[in-house]
Amino acid sequence: MAEISSYPLKTPKSGDLIMFSETYDANAASPVVGNPTKSATIGSINALAVNGTVNKIALFTTANSVGDSIITQSASNIGIGTAAPSSELEVVGKVTSSSLDINGTSIAGSQLTSIATKTSVGTQVNTWIDMTATPTSSATGDAYGAVIRAIGSGSNTDRGLVGINPVGRQSGTGGAQYAYGVLATGEQTGSGNIDFIIGVASNASSSGFSTATTDYIRGVDADAKVNNVNATVDYLQGIHAAANLIAGTVGEVNVNLLDWDYTAGTVTGDLSYIRIQNDNYTGVSGTARAIHSLAQLPSLFSGTVEVAGGDLEASTSTKGLILKSPDGTRYRVTVANGGTLSVSAV
Repeated sequence: MAEISSYPLKTPKSGDLIMFSETYDANAASPVVGNPTKSATIGSINALAVNGTVNKIALFTTANSVGDSIITQSASNIGIGTAAPSSELEVVGKVTSSSLDINGTSIAGSQLTSIATKTSVGTQVNTWIDMTATPTSSATGDAYGAVIRAIGSGSNTDRGLVGINPVGRQSGTGGAQYAYGVLATGEQTGSGNIDFIIGVASNASSSGFSTATTDYIRGVDADAKVNNVNATVDYLQGIHAAANLIAGTVGEVNVNLLDWDYTAGTVTGDLSYIRIQNDNYTGVSGTARAIHSLAQLPSLFSGTVEVAGGDLEASTSTKGLILKSPDGTRYRVTVANGGTLSVSAV
């Protein structure tokens, strides 16, 4: 063990630090004999070069030098990548973890609970991802704020693989104006051209290489539910698709476009673009309609209209069935009281 002494009583060893060396006589009237040598050194002593910044945690920059690390302590706050941490631990930059251990208990990332902080008046955000992309001149491809993949590749049967499963829930005594499981918004606020603006793009794919049976493949499955005897809801909409043309020129407008693409494969059952289930609607005071158009818009069918097990009804007496003659003249067939049919040109 190295010793530090100003008046050594024995011969120093290699590695001891001597403040100065001199001859010592314990029996003499004056304990110091001779002239001290204040620069005497026994062994090898390496002095450290210290060059640091206030509040920065020290770091050995070389084997013999101490400088600054990227860690800062400001009062009781610790910052990594920031010189002014505003919380107990603030990290600026990417954080990568293969399971996180807190107080000796290992928990998964999906079980972490974050405390909501207000970003503005009336807004609380648990997690905020702000991606400001500044591409270089050679940048190509896509830019993603977050990509979550759930992949099962084992031999076992996967009961559920969920990339994102957000839940909006209000279980207290207060009310909730909005509760969204997923709220996705696509915006264009600049002057540039946008090929696609999509709030939510859902793609369902079954493209494995082995024999598989899938019960359901659904691109979008939207379910709107009211289960509260004290609730009054103005509108209950599973899916509400709207196209708003305020200014500009659009070649064609399709609010809902159902497109069946066939290249190969076999459909053993019926093909339905819109299928209405035979659900119970006895609690409806008004008229239950499969398709309800409030506008004076004609419906165009290029194929055959088949009514099986029901009636084709014109509920207005002045309206009826319009037929086109070989010369192109259109005639409306109506019925009078007593069941007499009449035909008039349209």
